[in-house]
Amino acid sequence: MVDRQGAMVLGLSSNGLLAWVSVLAGAMLAWSGLRRGRLASTVSVASGALFLVAGLASLAVLGSAMNVFAFRGVNVVFSVVVGTILVLTGSYGRFTGNVPDQSPYSHDVPEGEPGLTVAERDDRLHHRAAIEELAEAERAEARHHATPEQRRRLAAAAGERSHDDRRRAWEGSAPTESGTPRGPQ
Repeated sequence: MVDRQGAMVLGLSSNGLLAWVSVLAGAMLAWSGLRRGRLASTVSVASGALFLVAGLASLAVLGSAMNVFAFRGVNVVFSVVVGTILVLTGSYGRFTGNVPDQSPYSHDVPEGEPGLTVAERDDRLHHRAAIEELAEAERAEARHHATPEQRRRLAAAAGERSHDDRRRAWEGSAPTESGTPRGPQ
């Protein structure tokens, strides 16, 4: 299992121990990728850091009896490249706080709940856009810079109390394709 020479597989040196570690690392990355959200991001960053450390540590033990994974120069390069890719993709937007909605790390999947369908995700994005429009109109009204259209739509939402009802009233007051305001929903 711990052959320090290793057989060549797809251009990389490998032995039984490295094969098992690779399968476990791949399974862990696949599992966290299915869970999405912050868990996937954290696992990607941690795995990338481990790949980088393993590559650099293997560089130090190349050609010695301590090279238990049978690494060669090409394995070191592969480990450093994959580690860098995992760290970069796992940290994409995560540490700046500017995670785009399209990022798979933007929303966690609750335990026992399947991921969102494309239609559900698009619906959420549409609602978010409406909420942002409503908030912008409210800011403009507070600064006395609201357009007549914003004032009209704010008046339609003014009688609603809940967040969702205000959003629905705002969406319902949007002009139709012909340019006329919609009636009450």
